[in-house]
Amino acid sequence: MKFRQIFYIIIAAIVLVSCHPSGREIVIGVSQCSGDAWHTQMNQDLLNESMLYPNVRLEMLDGNYSNEQQISDIENLLEKKVDLLICSPNEAEALTPILEKVYDSGVPLILIDSKIKSEKYTTYIGADNELIGRTAGQYISWRLRNGGKMALIEGLEGSTSTIDRSRGLDSVLVDFPQIEIVAKMNGNWRGELTRKHFGDILRKHPDIDLVFAQNDYMAIAANEVADSLLPDNKILFLGVDALYGEGLGLEAILNNKINASIIYDTGGNVAMKTAISLLQKDTLVPREILLPVNIVSNYGNARIMQMQREHIDNMNSQINRLNDILMFSFREMQNQRELLFALITIIALILIVLGLLYKFFYDRGKANRLLKQQKEKVEKLSVQLEQATNAKISFFTNVSHDFRTPLSLISDPIMQLEKSTHLDAKEKGLLSIAQKNVFVLLRLINQILDFRKYEDGKLTLFAIAFDFRKELKIWLEAFYASATHKGVKLETDIADGNYMMVADLQKIERIIYNLISNALKFTSSGGKICVKTRVANEGGRTLHLEVRDTGIGIKENDVEHIFDNFYQSNSNLGGSGIGLAVVKSFVDLHKGKIQVESVENEGTSILIDIPMESLTATVTIKGAASKSEDDFEITPLNESFIDDEQSGLDLEAEAEESAKPVVLVVEDNNDVREYLKMQLSESYSIIEAKNGKDGVAMAKTFVPDVVVCDVMMPVMNGYDCCRQLKKELQTSHIPVLMLTAYGLDEQQIEAYNSGADGYLTKPFSTDVLLARIASLIETRKKLQKLFMPKDDADITDKEEFSQISNVDMDFVKKLNEIILNRLHEQALGVDDIGADIGLGRVQLYRKTKSLLGVSPNELLRNTRLKKAAELLQTSEMNISEVATAVGFGSPSYFTKCYKDYFGKVPKEFLKRNSNAGE
Repeated sequence: MKFRQIFYIIIAAIVLVSCHPSGREIVIGVSQCSGDAWHTQMNQDLLNESMLYPNVRLEMLDGNYSNEQQISDIENLLEKKVDLLICSPNEAEALTPILEKVYDSGVPLILIDSKIKSEKYTTYIGADNELIGRTAGQYISWRLRNGGKMALIEGLEGSTSTIDRSRGLDSVLVDFPQIEIVAKMNGNWRGELTRKHFGDILRKHPDIDLVFAQNDYMAIAANEVADSLLPDNKILFLGVDALYGEGLGLEAILNNKINASIIYDTGGNVAMKTAISLLQKDTLVPREILLPVNIVSNYGNARIMQMQREHIDNMNSQINRLNDILMFSFREMQNQRELLFALITIIALILIVLGLLYKFFYDRGKANRLLKQQKEKVEKLSVQLEQATNAKISFFTNVSHDFRTPLSLISDPIMQLEKSTHLDAKEKGLLSIAQKNVFVLLRLINQILDFRKYEDGKLTLFAIAFDFRKELKIWLEAFYASATHKGVKLETDIADGNYMMVADLQKIERIIYNLISNALKFTSSGGKICVKTRVANEGGRTLHLEVRDTGIGIKENDVEHIFDNFYQSNSNLGGSGIGLAVVKSFVDLHKGKIQVESVENEGTSILIDIPMESLTATVTIKGAASKSEDDFEITPLNESFIDDEQSGLDLEAEAEESAKPVVLVVEDNNDVREYLKMQLSESYSIIEAKNGKDGVAMAKTFVPDVVVCDVMMPVMNGYDCCRQLKKELQTSHIPVLMLTAYGLDEQQIEAYNSGADGYLTKPFSTDVLLARIASLIETRKKLQKLFMPKDDADITDKEEFSQISNVDMDFVKKLNEIILNRLHEQALGVDDIGADIGLGRVQLYRKTKSLLGVSPNELLRNTRLKKAAELLQTSEMNISEVATAVGFGSPSYFTKCYKDYFGKVPKEFLKRNSNAGE
């Protein structure tokens, strides 16, 4: 048996021994509004029921009738991360926010006795307090059946229990007008408050016949006040709770301090069972659990109930003793199990260590042999890699030098031509595009040359003293227009301080331009870029610079490579892969530090620290930054270097007859989009989209005749755009022509697999592009003839339709079915057909026209006429009946349309058929 198998067996044994049968400890928080006898009894019921669950621990807190204290208690229980909360709210409105917070945190919430002003709780347990009020009302109507006066002592104002009990009482007494409620007060569930204020009611209404207090505490206190003020106290007192214990409801009934009390179960045992069910998720727990409450305790049954409660208390005492014994035994068993586990663990660890030692010495010998072989391979590969890298950089450097002369010869003539007064607007636009892209090439060439110098250790710093804050504001001016045009907010956060520094001004400028250009490129409309600076004295004055954006971010596995040469974290967005490498090289030359922080789909931050004075000791200051022999003059970057984000052209809904075919151009580069628009606009109506996602939306809205789509785009690339277009009902018929800078066979295969109808590589010929678009439109017209057969044969049976997509075939079949099924409806129109098929009026028109060569109205009229010809030939109906049967409201209009389509009036057709029959 192998060592690994032995190891797994030992680990499994340890896990089995360590398994605890009772599972982890469950903590249930209990927040009571007060510590009165009723809530104390509830706590006891909770404790008694919890004994059945050894791994359950209760955390009980008393709010002492204070909203603030109870809120603090609940926050304390939340901090202890209780698994579930049982709460009896003091006041509904005050406790609602904190209990909503408990519910929103994912902790199950059981409300007991009272609800809150929200539906955010898991389960409510309690008596139907409105039923308690009705029960009290029924008892009062029986005792005062001949009429009388009564006083009402309510509980805490704002408590749902108080509100519901009063509502229930009123609903019964409304039928007994002879019973009058002459006084009300709030006792707030407490006897001392009742003792303080009930005397005022008795002095004003000494002839009260009955007092209903919403708990026994207040009823007993009211009776004591009545005994002290009335020599002959004959008032009847009714309370709620009927609790067992000294000075409580049952004893008060037996001692004639109150006449009756409505039994109100605490629900503690039910709450505990419900809590366990919620945590174990083994049964479906109702949202509300109502307890029985319609029993009134009086002198006749109070003694029996008292004796039952005494018996229950004796049983609880025995249960507590048994529980103590059980817990002691359980702890002893736990100690023995832990000792056994420790012994098994020690033995297992010894075996594992011995096995690992054996494997270590065995593997070390084997590794030494492999290491020697790998070392030889690595040394050989390192030499080859270094040679390849140097060759790659040398190639780019040499090519860059060669590019500069022809680019200069291109740039200057273009600038001369732009000054010409003989050019029209289109020609000037073409020259502007060419000139902007010459500047881009020059900037990239300068970056490659600087990078090569850095790699060779020949890049020189020309340090001067300058105010960084002043220069930064000038540099940022070049970007505000581009950011605004793209819909990106460009912000600055420049802390106070002395920003005078000694550094290479041009290279610092290049750092700023590269970082902000990169941020703009990867930040979509509605995003934000923030440039933040401050000066710190950390072993010398240091400039802290941060460029933070809310763009697409960088994948976690790409972050560590972002400064590598020629590395691109997102190939769909293009770029040379050298910009950030140049930034890092310039920062290193200044003996600074650079790091990147990024979260995918949230944004990226580039953080740079550059010493502000350290160059004075190592670099000769040469005044203004002179240029080396190979340096080009730095051209300030402006919006011409940034790909503009243009939304698609706003168009009105297409008229049913369009003079030009419509072409949708999907391209993320604004200059390329503008160039294509200029070249195609003479022959076609152009709409635009900046990425595949917008392209799909524009195509579904306007249903163009052809889509010209780039491959590499942000948000959605061309392949995914094409697939989406081909599977959507509105757009499945539209030919798609792909444009891309990549010409590999594999990429062309992927384009055609995604459903593309054509593929052109950049740079492309405008003449070829126009020819391919015209060819696609002509091919679509040929297919229209196939889709419009002159006979009634099923078009799906024809071999020619093998090249038509299933989506388009289904569309034509469904369109024909809808028209045939509703042919008799005179009011049937394009909107009705579009509603049945799931397309808007313009979308239905464009798709039908493209597939069938006719508008929906023409198709409907032609189908009606063909059906009419069939009926004239095969039925006994006259011309008026046939016209009505196929949806024509006027026989004369039917005759005109029939003659226009068939060349003969319906009468001649009927006459010919009649003669043929003879």
